[in-house]
Amino acid sequence: MNTKVERFKKKIKDRGISPTLIRLKIIEYLDNNNKHPDADTVYRDLKDELPVLSKTSVYNTLNLFAVKGLAMKLSVEAGTTNFDSNPHPNFHFICDTCGALYDVEIMSSFLNKKEIDGHIVSGVQGYFRGKCRNCRIKEKKKEGGLR
Repeated sequence: MNTKVERFKKKIKDRGISPTLIRLKIIEYLDNNNKHPDADTVYRDLKDELPVLSKTSVYNTLNLFAVKGLAMKLSVEAGTTNFDSNPHPNFHFICDTCGALYDVEIMSSFLNKKEIDGHIVSGVQGYFRGKCRNCRIKEKKKEGGLR
């Protein structure tokens, strides 16, 4: 029987990474939480479950996952790095009200190009900004009802 843990072990091993307990918990966390966390959020959410966890190990693991193609680094705001469990080219919507980050489906022939106008493409990141659906609903409720 193929359990989730076995699936995560295989996913990590296939990228040449030793599947330690901390790495397995972090890959599971990313897989279960599509909220594009930063390293501090991962640490805060896992520290009670893993008393031996350090911020350094979280930062190192997330960066290793990004280098090995298990996660994508997102540089949404200056000075912050978020991590997406989907390492494939994709776009994101950033809510200017609550700061939430959402995956957005965009179809473009440019997403899988390896070269554009003589430039070698090593990654694709795209962002849309505005007010998310949840903040719009909250705003409408405050105004006295949904329209």
